[in-house]
Amino acid sequence: MLEEQMSTTSAVRPGSVTLVVVLTWISAILAIVAGAFALFGGQQYLSELGWSAGEARIEGIVGIVFGLILALLASALGKGSKFARFLVTIVMLFRLVVGALEAVALWGSTYMWSGVVGVVIALLVLWLLWNAKAGAFFARR
Repeated sequence: MLEEQMSTTSAVRPGSVTLVVVLTWISAILAIVAGAFALFGGQQYLSELGWSAGEARIEGIVGIVFGLILALLASALGKGSKFARFLVTIVMLFRLVVGALEAVALWGSTYMWSGVVGVVIALLVLWLLWNAKAGAFFARR
C-alpha cells in the first residue's frame, strides 16, 4: 500500500512545474501577439520603433515562430519531458537577453514594457524550473 501511494505521489507534478507550464504558455502568447503587432502594427508603430516594413516583417515572423515553439515546449514540459526542460531553459535564457536588449533599446517608449515583462517572466520561469521540487519531479522521469 505504501509503495502504491509513493508511485502515485511521484506522478504528481509539483505546483512550481505547473506554474512554469502556465508561464511558458503566457510567454508563447506574448511572443505571438508581439509578432502580430510587428506584422500588422501599422505605420505609427513602425515609425515609433524606427523600423522599415521589411524589418517589421522579419521581427513579426520570428516572434510568431518563437511563440509557436514555446507553445509546443510548454505542452511537453507539462508531461515531464527532460528535453523540454532543457530547451525551455535555453529559450528562457535567450528571451532574457532579448528582453533586456529590447527594454534598453526602447527605453522611454511605451513599447519598452514588452521587454521588461519578457525579462521578468523568463527569470521567474528559470527559477521555478530549477528549484528542488522541480528537480525531483524531472529526476523521476
